[in-house]
Amino acid sequence: DAKLYSNRAAALTKLMAYPDALRDLDDCLKIDPKFVKAYSRKGTVHFMMKDYKKALEDYEKGLEVDPTHKELLDGKAAVLAKVNEQARSKGAPDPETVRHAMQDPEVQKILKDPQMNIVLQQM
Repeated sequence: DAKLYSNRAAALTKLMAYPDALRDLDDCLKIDPKFVKAYSRKGTVHFMMKDYKKALEDYEKGLEVDPTHKELLDGKAAVLAKVNEQARSKGAPDPETVRHAMQDPEVQKILKDPQMNIVLQQM
């Protein structure tokens, strides 16, 4: 059952057992590729591992299934905020991640939204 793998991955994430959580989420998505919560959780795990490129990919894959899913949109916004924060600091992010993010129409839409700009500035 996909939900069982997803729930165990959530518990493993809380224990900071990120590689194990990712394995469970991969198994979950093999069973049900449309299980949106798994994409959200996978994005969160990659975000916690500071792998922002993979986190962004996870959120984007989930948004292909459900373009209005709040957790996915919020996760994607958090990744973009982190990438922007790193760009402003001395430790710049992977340029490929930034380029990929900035070309995404959904990202452009988010960045043009005044409310999202307020949220991003507060992060």
